Amino acid sequence: MELNLKATRIYKANAEAKTPVVLNIGGARSSKSYSILQLFLTRFLSCVGRKMLVTRKTGPALKATAYSVFLEMLQETGLYSEVEHNKTDKTFTYRRNLIAFISLDDPLKIRSSSWNDVMMEEANEFEWPDYITLKTRMSAPKTDGLENTLYLALNP
Repeated sequence: MELNLKATRIYKANAEAKTPVVLNIGGARSSKSYSILQLFLTRFLSCVGRKMLVTRKTGPALKATAYSVFLEMLQETGLYSEVEHNKTDKTFTYRRNLIAFISLDDPLKIRSSSWNDVMMEEANEFEWPDYITLKTRMSAPKTDGLENTLYLALNP
């Protein structure tokens, strides 16, 4: 599916990154989170069998930020009607792809799960064990020639 995104250099840097962990540091409104979500949207619509996780330490904060932004992106592109949206679980599915929005207030929520791409929104809210837990869960089979990657977004 072809998307006409207005992408920033931050989007391009994340898309071209070759490391397993990509750190995005910038002030408010620097487009770091938005750009990572654009990348996830692109992969969500173009890959097959990809599993993506967007997380923040608390559920209310996640719902008010990344989850709402992603939902708006789908609606603005006119693609919302083409995806399956589970509002209770805060997940979206499309062509065997999954993107889930799960808070990490209890790390057991993601136990026994595996992911291709993980975004830690406001990564400085997390504890070291949270990071290790998420990094360990990046064990889904690789798809579409893309490596599994952990994206961290935080303010300085």
